[in-house]
Amino acid sequence: MTIAAPPARGATVSIRLLLMLCLLAVSPVQAGNGFPAPPKARVDNVGDENQALGMQLSIRRFETDSAPEQVLAFYRNLWKGRVAESEMSPWRMIGRLVDDRYQNVQVQAASGGGSWGYLSISDLPEQARKKRYAPDAMGGQFPRMSGSRVLDDQHSRDPGKEGQTLLLVNGFSVNSNASFYRQHYQGQGWRLVLDEAVATRREGQVLAFTRTGERLILAINRSEEQTQVVASLEKVRVLPW
Repeated sequence: MTIAAPPARGATVSIRLLLMLCLLAVSPVQAGNGFPAPPKARVDNVGDENQALGMQLSIRRFETDSAPEQVLAFYRNLWKGRVAESEMSPWRMIGRLVDDRYQNVQVQAASGGGSWGYLSISDLPEQARKKRYAPDAMGGQFPRMSGSRVLDDQHSRDPGKEGQTLLLVNGFSVNSNASFYRQHYQGQGWRLVLDEAVATRREGQVLAFTRTGERLILAINRSEEQTQVVASLEKVRVLPW
């Protein structure tokens, strides 16, 4: 999911954007200057143990009074020559390979001046070299209706909690998807705690299930000729419900 507006500080960076950048053909360089933030930037850690498609991701979010072009110029000068640049509006990106890690900067203009973005390090080059990167395996054993396609599969780990968020699409109706998940999870001993129709601009349904140590929220929406299912699964020590 490409990030289009400044998210909350705990938001997850776009995985597919990182994949596109990591697959750019650039030559590896020797580790040297590390991976500093832009000068005078305000930096927050998003996560050191994010995981997606078998990759390990370390992500920081930054804000600076410098314009995007100034941020890019800083890294061009710092990494002298061995860089890859690309653009996926509104993002501008610059990155480099260091051994089996890909260091990536993605930046965009901030409202009111300056810029903001993400600094990320992934091990995709190593996973690809070892043939461990398997996008077709996204979603693992997560239940889904026949013909469903998983577009994104992200994992996170925080103190006392592990999370997984999936985005999948299929051609079945919202009601068919909702019935499928009610039957599946209630049959597995989960308790249905929320079952609510939502109709902002399109047909939709929100389901929430719990069982000891786990909770699952499903947001099902119809968009054009397909149905989107966003599943958020958490494994926690103490449930608030």
